[in-house]
Amino acid sequence: MNRGQVKLLLIAAVFATPVALSYATYYFWKPTKIGNFGELLNPPVVLGDFVVRDEEGKTFSLKTLGGKWLILQSDSGNCEAACLKKLQAMRRVHVALGKNQERVRRIALIDDGKPRDPTHHDGAEGLVWLDATGSELQKKLPALNGTRNHIYLVDPLGNLFMRYSVDAEVKGIIKDLERVLKASKIG
Repeated sequence: MNRGQVKLLLIAAVFATPVALSYATYYFWKPTKIGNFGELLNPPVVLGDFVVRDEEGKTFSLKTLGGKWLILQSDSGNCEAACLKKLQAMRRVHVALGKNQERVRRIALIDDGKPRDPTHHDGAEGLVWLDATGSELQKKLPALNGTRNHIYLVDPLGNLFMRYSVDAEVKGIIKDLERVLKASKIG
């Protein structure tokens, strides 16, 4: 081979190598985790403009939140260990969102009509407690083993689109929510 042919082969190799590597990666490399960490609800549950009562007994609706994303959980007013664990997870997710915190609200639903124990709180401001006992909102929450075993994500339009088990990793919830907030222009 003469010098011109060697140069031509090197140039061809420079352009062909990325194409060959992309094909090899596509067909032979299988990522271990793709997608969401939570369970994507398909189709999403349309909550609509739910109406419940706040702690003072006043009517509270989705419109009150002004188009925010929601991290939602449902439990007893007594809020025992599992409830506190969910509240702490929700707080950690909210804090980790950084500049996107203003786009997200945390909601704790009381599902048994018992007044909230004032000694139980998650240590951060901004958590909204609502009494959803017997409400349409409470009936719409999809649950595998009861609504108390999940943390839910709701978009600003009132669509409940994802749920996490009580034992879900907080890092996974954060990654999912950050991905959704980055892709979304609403809320």
